[in-house]
Amino acid sequence: KTQPRLVKDQAVSEQFFLRPFSPGLHNLSYTFFLLPRFPNHFLSGFLAKKMGAWVPYLCLTYGWRLDKIMVRPLYLSCTISASPNVAPGKMINRIRKETSKNVFKTFPEFFENNPSKDFWAPGYMLINGNYTPSNQIIVDFIKQTRNYQGISLVRKV
Repeated sequence: KTQPRLVKDQAVSEQFFLRPFSPGLHNLSYTFFLLPRFPNHFLSGFLAKKMGAWVPYLCLTYGWRLDKIMVRPLYLSCTISASPNVAPGKMINRIRKETSKNVFKTFPEFFENNPSKDFWAPGYMLINGNYTPSNQIIVDFIKQTRNYQGISLVRKV
């Protein structure tokens, strides 16, 4: 019968001392924002619910840690932590590609007028760290993106 025994040799036990892992020292956090390509496509209802499931699954699949997700009617915002060898642009493009594929498969009506195979508007807003910008910065990002697309958001009275 084998029983655990205490190693009395101090030199041997010190060799195997493990320090606690601190993810803050090894991972970098990014907060990014994506807009649907068309201003009349809203992230609400069942689409918002599905988006809230797809993004965490993608993060788990690729080994990233999802710190925060906000699915709003006008935009998607995520804060993700990943190792330094993960380029944030590649991470965002992977999320764009995979969520677009899921949106078009689950909601074919979004694909009918959008043969680009990208549900999201061109570009994104990226912030280093776990930082939520002011509402004005988000509004400005939406306006700049729509202006880049040639879409005016000015309402006529």
